[in-house]
Amino acid sequence: MTSIEFREIRRIGVAAILFVFALTIAGCSGRENADQSLDRALQESNRTRDATAKFAGKVTIDGQKPALGRGQSLVVMLYDPQKPPADRQLMPRAARCRPDGSFTFNTYGTDDGAPVGNYIILFAVLKAAKGGFRGPDGLKNLYNDPDKNDKIPDYRLDLKAPGKTDAAFDLTVAGKDPVTTPGLHAATGIVKGG
Repeated sequence: MTSIEFREIRRIGVAAILFVFALTIAGCSGRENADQSLDRALQESNRTRDATAKFAGKVTIDGQKPALGRGQSLVVMLYDPQKPPADRQLMPRAARCRPDGSFTFNTYGTDDGAPVGNYIILFAVLKAAKGGFRGPDGLKNLYNDPDKNDKIPDYRLDLKAPGKTDAAFDLTVAGKDPVTTPGLHAATGIVKGG
């Protein structure tokens, strides 16, 4: 058997397993809805579903909708100072802005928000890359450092039910000098699934 044949058999096997898993999660049997399937999967992995609250809004840059280059995305991140990521690229809570600057967080389903808690809000313009997003930050590293943003009340978030769906942020970039050396905890990229 050639390596190409082996890879094709392996690819088909993985696809079959994913298909069966998707049918199970979707509740194909009619016995479980998506929420019940999620709860069961969490229980099987000894995890619980955290309470969530909606968090959505809009980001402008210098008073305008984001003007992004090819492959760039404006990303809003929630940094939990009580549970900081081990690596500054492993941001577990991030939302990509739409072209108009609007964003919404998702945890277990579409638009369900983020786990309740206290966060520092970070912003960066990053390039899409395999497995996530990478810098350099198109916002000149001005808004991606939790140590700096923590000192700005508008970037501190006490997220609790029912949440906030009208958050508005205008980031001033024009005329500001870039931060050439990002801070120790600054988000310089995002690894998906981190």
